[in-house]
Amino acid sequence: MSFMYVSGSKITEKNLGSTSEGQRVSCVVTIDKMDVEPVIDHMLVRRMVAAQFPQWADLPVRSAAVGGWDNKTFHLGEHMIVRLPSAADYSAQVEKEHRWLPKLAPLLPVPIPTPLAIGEPASGYPWRWSIYRRIEGDTAAPERIADLSDLAASLAQFLIATAQLLAWRVADDL
Repeated sequence: MSFMYVSGSKITEKNLGSTSEGQRVSCVVTIDKMDVEPVIDHMLVRRMVAAQFPQWADLPVRSAAVGGWDNKTFHLGEHMIVRLPSAADYSAQVEKEHRWLPKLAPLLPVPIPTPLAIGEPASGYPWRWSIYRRIEGDTAAPERIADLSDLAASLAQFLIATAQLLAWRVADDL
């Protein structure tokens, strides 16, 4: 028999059974809650937005049709998105994005997300999270690309611009 219980900041699983000789065996496994992946859904987003950003509390929240691995993404109204890191390893990106995206935006040939707000851990969600201005358009997919040459040229311009930024950064550090 196995059961789990929560005590303080720990989730504990107990396994009870017996050996082939009939002796009772008890094994207790304890893991830190931070090792447990949080449930991230539109209701969590709605609660956290309402509590921390009441000016946006009445806006509808819906899951993005195409999501990523590092973040769970939700539409907040028609003009914003909410991104919540899906694991601890990705949570440091929130501060980096809020620091660097506004600095990079004017230097790049295509629009990039504009950070609007940083949310704090709440409602059982353990990491900081972000609200961004939504970039209009659709996620790239083969059936949506009318001209592959045009896409390749735009991608090349973006990559050249980011390479130049890296080169300037390295030169500034010398």
